[in-house]
Amino acid sequence: MKKRLAPLILLVVLLAGGFFAFGNSGANPEELVHSSVYPYGRLIQTGSYRTFTAERGRGPALILVHGFASSSYTWHGVMDPLAENFRVVVLDLKGFGATDRPEGPYNRDAFADQIRDTMDAL
Repeated sequence: MKKRLAPLILLVVLLAGGFFAFGNSGANPEELVHSSVYPYGRLIQTGSYRTFTAERGRGPALILVHGFASSSYTWHGVMDPLAENFRVVVLDLKGFGATDRPEGPYNRDAFADQIRDTMDAL
């Protein structure tokens, strides 16, 4: 029984840690933008809230989207190499990183709408 619970407990700890580290810091998004690893990042209006984005490079657009309980920081190590051949765009999904934390929903459809709105705004 203990062996079966250990992976589940580890998963919960990792998800909770990621949520508190990146998803719900309580910091003002403006402060996060200025302290970001992307000094060229900015907040753009997407619907009723602001989305953090950063772009590098020229060429065909490549949009990198982080996973759940993460942020655009996921891509910091690959953004510049990819920017040699692409216009690379990273964004923080709503409720994560430096993006605003509006009321829900927080589901695939809402995130897809946000990505579309970000593309339109850029």
